[in-house]
Amino acid sequence: MHTILVKIENKEIKRVQYFDSKWERELGETVNYDGVPMQVGIIADTKSAAIEAANSIIKEQNQLVRAENKIKRRKAKIEENKFWNSVIDRSPVIKDCFETLAYCAKNNIK
Repeated sequence: MHTILVKIENKEIKRVQYFDSKWERELGETVNYDGVPMQVGIIADTKSAAIEAANSIIKEQNQLVRAENKIKRRKAKIEENKFWNSVIDRSPVIKDCFETLAYCAKNNIK
């Protein structure tokens, strides 16, 4: 029986392992693999079908993680920009410098 074992923590797949079981297995059944308790996540007729199904699930999870990380980076960048804007607003010298730089860039002055 061709199975894929998964280790899930905090609703994320942490480990995936192909396992050719000698006995019938049920989805969700816990199997110790190398001393690590893992659950049967996929049962298939062939090894290639099991691996293909696991790869598609991992691909989906990676897309979700990348999207979450992108949102976190955007939020961090917004906070950083707020900080620098507050620094610039509090210091008239720095504010004048930036206004001068912006004016020179706009009018192509070097």
